[in-house]
Amino acid sequence: MKTISLISQLIIPLFILLTILYGCIKRVRVYDCFVSGAKEGVGVVIRIFPYLLAIFVAVKAFQSSGAFELIQGLLQG
Repeated sequence: MKTISLISQLIIPLFILLTILYGCIKRVRVYDCFVSGAKEGVGVVIRIFPYLLAIFVAVKAFQSSGAFELIQGLLQG
């Protein structure tokens, strides 16, 4: 069990380190690529945020209305 715990603590830092090392070996500007990807990610978040917000509001309204419990009761018999 100690081995699994150690692996789980090291896997993400090792992945990051190996990714940076691989980029340096391939002569890629790692930081510039990271910043470019982060900018792209922010754009994706801005595009999908209204849809996520609408889904969360609809689910909360569904739960608050009691419809969830009604359907749950019907399915349980």
